[in-house]
Amino acid sequence: TLKKIKADFKSQAYKAQNEDDSIRHIQQKWLEKLSEAKYVGGAIQFCSTIPSLIVIVFTEASLRLYNALVHQPGTVVSWDATGSIVRNNNNDLRLYYELTLSVPNTAPHDRLIPISFLIPSDHSQPIIDFWLSKLKYGYKVIFLQKTFPVSKYMISDRSFVLIRASLHQFNEESYRDYFIRAFKIVNDDTSQINENKTIIISCTAHMMKHFRIKIVNKFLVKELHELGMWSLSLLLNTSHWNDMLQN
Repeated sequence: TLKKIKADFKSQAYKAQNEDDSIRHIQQKWLEKLSEAKYVGGAIQFCSTIPSLIVIVFTEASLRLYNALVHQPGTVVSWDATGSIVRNNNNDLRLYYELTLSVPNTAPHDRLIPISFLIPSDHSQPIIDFWLSKLKYGYKVIFLQKTFPVSKYMISDRSFVLIRASLHQFNEESYRDYFIRAFKIVNDDTSQINENKTIIISCTAHMMKHFRIKIVNKFLVKELHELGMWSLSLLLNTSHWNDMLQN
């Protein structure tokens, strides 16, 4: 369903002469199509155009699916932290962010399940915080007092805005708190670690590109590039410092 709603935005809202009317039309269309929802109606759960555009989309079905799958073995929450940049008919900037569940042992075309998406006109932590808080509120409406579940791992690229929002909304912790927890995990000191909190994992492709450009190409002679990338790859894929020393 969310894929179809996303297609509606691409085909209608971005190209419309009147963006507001187009969004309202999409909102009404999916409110009618999803009329069987008991607690969270429709798909567009929040829409504002002043002072900036914010459109938050999720459905009751997507939240129920999230609840059913988030704690399955191997399930990972992920998103594209940079957002897909699009422009509407008036050449105004529009971003697209999608919160997704990655489910193992399924067909490739079903492996990534969209749970919610956000279309804002700017990239800021308050907007991401607001999006995630609306998502959590929708979950609470459906499941009452049940605590919003998080997966053990969340994959993100290196956007500090989304990483900070994830830590704030999913873990209720600051950067400092997360660094302390990560340091304990790396040093295999998990006696006082809250294992219910998610661990933010950087996208490997983004990190290796960063290593190559910012470290290897800059500080190593060409003959050592391959060794440097191998060493950094080992560091990136090692969970505990003792394992790193042994390799």
